[in-house]
Order: sequence, then C-alpha cells, then structure tokens
Amino acid sequence: MRLTLRLPDWDPQSERLIAFLRLALAAGALMVIFIDPTQPSRHWQVAYAAFVLYLLYSAVVFQMVRTRPRPWLPISTQIIDLLWVPPAVHFTEGANTPFFPFFVIFTLNAGIRWGMWGAWAVTAYSLIVYGSLLFVEPPTPLNLNNDLMRLGYFLIVGVLGGYLAEYRLRREAELKALQSISEAIGSKHGAVSAVATMVEMARQAALADSVVAVLREPGEGDLVMVRGAADITNLGADEAAPFLAAAGAPPTGRGTRAVQLTQVDAVILRFAEADKGLAYPIRAGAELVGAIFFFAHGVARPWSRRRASDEFLGLLLRHIIPQLETLYVLEQARHAQVLEERRRIARDLHDSFIQVLAALGLRLDVLCATSGDPATDPLRKELAQIREIIGRELRRVRAYLAEMREPLTEIGSLRELVEKTGEAFRARTRLAIAVNVNPRVVDVPAEVVRELAPLLREALTNVEKHARASRVAISANLDDQHLKLVVEDDGVGLAPSGRAAPDLGSGYGQGLFSMRERARLLGGSLTFDRPEAGGTVLAVTIPLHALV
Repeated sequence: MRLTLRLPDWDPQSERLIAFLRLALAAGALMVIFIDPTQPSRHWQVAYAAFVLYLLYSAVVFQMVRTRPRPWLPISTQIIDLLWVPPAVHFTEGANTPFFPFFVIFTLNAGIRWGMWGAWAVTAYSLIVYGSLLFVEPPTPLNLNNDLMRLGYFLIVGVLGGYLAEYRLRREAELKALQSISEAIGSKHGAVSAVATMVEMARQAALADSVVAVLREPGEGDLVMVRGAADITNLGADEAAPFLAAAGAPPTGRGTRAVQLTQVDAVILRFAEADKGLAYPIRAGAELVGAIFFFAHGVARPWSRRRASDEFLGLLLRHIIPQLETLYVLEQARHAQVLEERRRIARDLHDSFIQVLAALGLRLDVLCATSGDPATDPLRKELAQIREIIGRELRRVRAYLAEMREPLTEIGSLRELVEKTGEAFRARTRLAIAVNVNPRVVDVPAEVVRELAPLLREALTNVEKHARASRVAISANLDDQHLKLVVEDDGVGLAPSGRAAPDLGSGYGQGLFSMRERARLLGGSLTFDRPEAGGTVLAVTIPLHALV
C-alpha cells in the first residue's frame, strides 16, 4: 500500500547553498581562464564576457537569496543556468571544454530542488547539449572515447543524484509532517479533538486517499466517527463493531501495531470505497478504545514522487498513537476526578443539607397536625406555606444531586442538549417550557456542546431562582453566520433593555460571570435584554467559524 506525501517547493537553506556554490564555481571558472596559458581558440572575448557576466549574475542571485528571497528564484535561476551553459561551453573548446562540471552541478541543483524527475530532466538536457557539440566539431578517435565516457558519467551522476535527491526530499517532508502533526496534537486538550486534528492533517497532507477514525469518547463512552476537524458524527454500537473488530485483529508483523484490512473486513472497505486499508489501534491500557484507518483506492503508481512509504506511515503513527493514548488516559482521569468530586459534593449535601431540610419538613408536618383549622388559623396556614416551600426546594436539590451523581454525558447534538436540558428543567420546576431548534443549525463539535451545556443549565437556574416566571422558551437558530442560543422567560425582568451581561458586582453574581466567560472562550458573546412586554431574553451568539 503506497501513500501520498506532499513535498516542499521552496527551501531557503538549500537555495543559499546552491547560490554559494554557483558563485564559487563562476569565480573559479573565471580564474582558470585567466591562469591557463592557452586562451580559448575561438572568440576568446565572448568566452571572457560570458564568464564575467555569469559571475556578476551569480553574485546578484547570492545577495537576493540572502536578503530578499523570492519563490520564483529557483525556477528562474535554473532556466538561466541551463541557457547559459551551451554558449559558454561552445566558446571554451566545445566538447573538450574543461567546464563540463557545470552540467553536473546544474543536475544536482535540480535534484535538490525538485527531486528525481528534476535531476533526470536536466540530465537529459545535458546529454543532448553535450552530444550536439560532438556533431558541431567531430572529435578525434582518442577524444571520442573521452567524450563518450563523459556522456556516461553525466548519465550515472544524473540517475544516482536524482535518486539521492528524491530520498532527501522525502525524508525532509516526512520529518516536517511528523513535527507539524505532533505539535498540532500536543496543543489539544481532548482526545476527540486531537484525533480530529490527526485525521484532518493526514487528509490535507494526502497521507492516504481517505482517512477515518473511530473512537470511544473518554468518560462518556459514546462512539464517534471522525473524518475531519468539522466532521464528527455519533456511531451506534452495531455500526462501530466492524471497525473495532478489524482494529483488534493481530498486527501485520512484529514491531508494528498496524493491522492490514483483509476480505474479512470487506464491509469497511466498501464503506470507504477502497481497495486496501490499514488500521492502527488506539488503546487505553489493554482496552481497545478506537482506531485510525488509512485507505487507498486502486493501485498506487510506483514511480510517483509524491507517494509516502509504509515505513513513514508506521514511523509517524509510532510517535503519534502514544500521544493520543496518553491524552486519552489523561482525559479519562480528569473525567473520573470530576465525577468523583461531584459525587463527594452530592454525598456531603445529602448527609447535611438534605437531612436538615427533610427534618424541618417533618417538624412542620407535626406542627401543622397539632395546630388548629387551616381555614381559620393563620399560623397553620403560614406553616403550610413554609412546608410547601421546603418541599419544593427539597425536590429541586434532590434533582441536582441526581445529576451530579451521574457522569457528564456528552450530548450527541445541539438539539439533544436543548431538549434534554429543557425536559429536566420542566420536571424540576413544573413550569411550561417551549423548545425550538432550527433544522438549519449545524452539527456543533463536542467541545462546543460541552461548554454550552453548563451555560444553558446556569441560564435556566437563574430563571428558576430569580425570574418568578410562568413560561420559558429555548431556541437555537442560525443568524448572519452566527449560531444563536436564546433563553427567554416572562418573569420580572433582569435589567434595562440593551445592556450587556452584568459584571460580578451585580445581584446575579457568579452565575452570569461564568456564562459570559464560557461564551467568550467559544469566541462568542453573552447579552441579555428586557422586552417591553416584560421578562428577560438571554442570548449566546457564537460565530460559525468557531464551530469548525
């Protein structure tokens, strides 16, 4: 299975080396002409002028490469070099010229810049130019042997130099790809986002015809398929089973974790419309938690200069997969730590606050039972109202504790987040709630949903605690390339119309500050408004570019 790799077109360091060698060669050639007691036999003035101009040209190019490099310099200087060498050689004894090394240098320059095909093209040009000199001035039998040897020398240098240059270019491109992918993954804090980055960069670098990853999310356990940074979808257990089964097969050989997809995995190959495939498993300890799949369509062209080797892909993933696995385990540990802390807080509240509320409720029940008629006794009526308030708060706190004891579920979509959060709010408060999610709303990445979930819960908590509302509405829409999440109520109102979210000093305190910070981290903003009809409209606006 051969895989594609893009190669760099501009390397300032190589261009500086080539410019220096060109300048040194031009100066050396001109010095040889001056020192040599035998002057060129034909048009020596033209020969001197050609080498003087070439020396000046080489000095200008050397200075440009050092101070003002331009992307067009490599191809321009290569063309000028190849156009200059025929007249220079012709006016310095033709086929017997001592300056045939210029052909070799220009061939190696092309190889350094463009690899094997560049070197071979210049080799063919050199053979044609030098061979034509043999027809312009036929050599003696003795010189003919030397000239033919030179042609063979050009051919050998061109072929070997092309192969070596191609090898160097590929190794440099592989190292650059390895470094950039490793750095990009290292900047991520979540396993899913890191895998998405890996898949996206592998796809952009054309490491394979198609790249897909399947991963079980840390903590939540949901299965997702990743085809790019903006293409993450949930998978059912049955849908993910063939992928995980293929990744769990024995590796192709010792010293590698790669699994070659076979006809047993035909369903996966059909899914990717591919002829060949490799799977690289991702494990958390002994547990298989996912895999990255590389697919190839058809038979690779063996001579393509942009085909990455299986060895490089293995090297890349030997470095990247441990990074992903470490990130996965760390995220699992963070989830476990957060869940344990939530459960500890829930236990503490249950053992203290809940027990106190329950005891107060029982004491009030006793007082109500021993007091007079509630229709005539204002004290019993007041006690009944207090009992109702305590009962309502007890139900609300118990509902929160139930949420805290459960893992932080990863909502599959924005619609599910809004619907489930709204339903939990309705069950807790008995208030009427309307949910409206526009079908045009894009699928939001898991990281964004994770930040929106506590923000939405905090907004509804503020409504519950402060608004004294009878109706609540939640909506999510697309508006001018922005995702807009709105929570609206018909309560007493929050602040004068048009104001931004209040600071910490306001009466709503830490909750609104936390919501505003979450919106800011998503690249968006949090605002609230009080319509003329009353109530409060709280809106979270996130630009679409922050969602990809």
